Amino acid sequence: MCGRHWHEEVRVHLPAQYMLAGFGRLTRAWGPRTIVVLSSYRFGSSLMMNYLSAQPNIRRRGEILNPDEIVYGNFAGASRGRVLTHIRAMSFTPPGRIAMVKLMDSQIEDHGLKLDDIISALDQPYIVAVYRRDLLSAYVSLCIAEQNGIWYSTNQINDLRISIELSALRDYVRNTRLRWMHYSARLRNYNRSIIVAYEDFSERPEDVMNRIFDFFGFPRRGPVTETVRQNPAPASRKIENYNELGLDELLVRGEFTLDLDILQTGRDR
Repeated sequence: MCGRHWHEEVRVHLPAQYMLAGFGRLTRAWGPRTIVVLSSYRFGSSLMMNYLSAQPNIRRRGEILNPDEIVYGNFAGASRGRVLTHIRAMSFTPPGRIAMVKLMDSQIEDHGLKLDDIISALDQPYIVAVYRRDLLSAYVSLCIAEQNGIWYSTNQINDLRISIELSALRDYVRNTRLRWMHYSARLRNYNRSIIVAYEDFSERPEDVMNRIFDFFGFPRRGPVTETVRQNPAPASRKIENYNELGLDELLVRGEFTLDLDILQTGRDR
């Protein structure tokens, strides 16, 4: 196996994944024994997973559809059924344990899947949907990570400054709002989901995590994380052409805000 452990081989080996998927059906491995952290890049999903991992019976996975994560495999071009089998296998855990996996919205869409496909494949799992109100900060953080390749760190804080294009930022905001308006509408009618904003659990972690643990029926545990916030500087310092683009005025008008309550209210009218 070239130094790889057997469980790493299982993650990408088709017969083994079919075996796990079949065994999972027999043992009812999914449903309330699975937690899906649904998010977008740079929305704080790693911080949420760190906080959830305080529960000792949770078995944590990573981004199981990330093609750059070698241990999970690259499923670009794979059939819908093959991708769902992979998701089931990666969400398998022995009796008495709870599996936690991360799925990014773009990864789901890249494979031609919908949120309802995930819900059905995993027998109605719990879903923690993590979004971010400040889309300007999320966008800049995404651009910086794509530039320096640092997506997760326990000790490194970025001091990189970048220039951005206003048209690209607006496209990002528009697409992100549409996607999360759809997710919010679906999850508000799904009783095994909870929607949380990064700003809330980063500023008041204990309050938010107590609410989430109560929702799951887990004992309360203090939030602990090993990660550091990688881009803590204000946007005006991270964006070289901040003043040139007139971002202060646009921020005041709320042009880069993802407010799910307002968006949903507008949709329901």
